[in-house]
Amino acid sequence: MLRPPFFYSSALWQELGCYNSASCKSQFQNSNSLCIGRYCGRHMDEDSGFVISPVCTMCPRGSKTDHYVCVPCTEPITNYGICYLVFIIIFSFALQTEVTVMYQVKHFELFLCIVSIAIELALSMIFAVLTVEPLGSLKIYSCVQGRGSLSDWYTLAFSPHNNYCANEAVYPLWTMVMVFYGFCAFTPLVVRSSILLIFRVDGIDKPWRTLYFPLYLYPALTVLQAIFGGLIYYSFPYLSIISMFTLQIVAISSLGRKAYKWPHLLEMVSSFIVMFFGILSLLFFFNSPWSLLSVAFIIPFFTFSFFFCISICCS
Repeated sequence: MLRPPFFYSSALWQELGCYNSASCKSQFQNSNSLCIGRYCGRHMDEDSGFVISPVCTMCPRGSKTDHYVCVPCTEPITNYGICYLVFIIIFSFALQTEVTVMYQVKHFELFLCIVSIAIELALSMIFAVLTVEPLGSLKIYSCVQGRGSLSDWYTLAFSPHNNYCANEAVYPLWTMVMVFYGFCAFTPLVVRSSILLIFRVDGIDKPWRTLYFPLYLYPALTVLQAIFGGLIYYSFPYLSIISMFTLQIVAISSLGRKAYKWPHLLEMVSSFIVMFFGILSLLFFFNSPWSLLSVAFIIPFFTFSFFFCISICCS
C-alpha cells in the first residue's frame, strides 16, 4: 500500500522555485515514491506534519523511516531490548568482579569492591538512560520493535552509493551502551575511591589497583560493541545459556564436593540465575507458544544434566 501524498510547506515551494505554479508543484508531488535506500527518508516537521524536504536522506537520531518519510520513534522499548541492556550490565559486572577476585583482595575489601562495582554500574546505566530521548526521563523510546533485523545495526553497509543514509536504526540501543561504557570508565574514580576512603582502606594496595582496570576494559568493550553489537544483540541469550551451563559442569567435575562450599556455591547459584535469564530473553524474543513449549523441554534437560553430574562427581 502506497503512502498518501505528502503536504509540502509553502516555504519549501518557494525554496524549490515553484511558488504558485501548479505544474511545478505536481512534479514534486509525483516524487512521493519509495526512497531508494533501505534507511533513507524525507524529513518532516513533527508539529505541522509538512514535509520540509523532498530529498530522501539520512533520518535524524531518534527516528526511523517508513520508506517514505522519517517518523519519530515513540514506542516503548521491548522486553527483549531491556534484557539486552541487563545483559550488558551483567557482563560488565562479571568481568570486573572476576578481575577483582584475581587480585586476591581480602574478604572485607573484596566485599567493598563488589558493592562498589554494583553501585557504579547502576549509576552508569541510570545516567545513560537520562541522556537519550526523552532527555531527563527514565522512559526509553526505541526504534526497534519486534525482532528487528541484523542489518539495522550496520546501516552503513546498506546505504545507497548516491546518498548517505547511514543512521542509528536501532536507537537507542547502540547509543545507550556506548554512553554506559563511557560512564563506567570514570565512575569508579569517584564511587570506588570514596567507598575505600570511607572505610579507611589506605595505601596503594590491591583494592586501589582495581581502579585501573575499568580504564582499559571499557575502551575495549566500546570497540567490541561498535563492530559486533548486532551479533551480540541476537546471540546473548544463547551465549548466556551455553556458557553458564558449561561453567557449572566444569566446576562440578573439577571441584567435586568443594563446589557446594562458599564461595563456589555462590558462583554456581549465580550461573543458574544467568542461565535462566537467557531462557527468559528467548521467551521475549520469540514471543510465541512454541517458545514456551521449547522452554518446557530445556529446563528439565538442564536440571537432569546438573544432577547427573552431581551424582557422578560425588559418588
